[in-house]
Amino acid sequence: MNLIEIPVRTDVYSYFENVVLDDVLYTLSFRYNGTMDRWIMDIADAAGTMLLAGIPLLPSYPLTSKYIGCIPGFPVGAFMVLDETGAERIPTRDNLGQDIKLVYFSEA
Repeated sequence: MNLIEIPVRTDVYSYFENVVLDDVLYTLSFRYNGTMDRWIMDIADAAGTMLLAGIPLLPSYPLTSKYIGCIPGFPVGAFMVLDETGAERIPTRDNLGQDIKLVYFSEA
């Protein structure tokens, strides 16, 4: 199992990026919800078909594990948010990508 850090941005409130996970191309969309003070992620396949939407980025919690094997084309690894300080803080507008990382545990 390999750990892959997903690059994230905090200079904009909404964006998407293409990433290859376990040799499959996905589009990850991110948006910051100011009312909730947290980031939300969506996962789509290479054709743009939404696989899962509205995933809140919460620390030390397997964000997508319960969907593995249930949604055709869904990533087979697990996404997690890791707080390098050990405080298990929720990622906010400014700290995601700094000392709080979004990672993917690859099956490859």
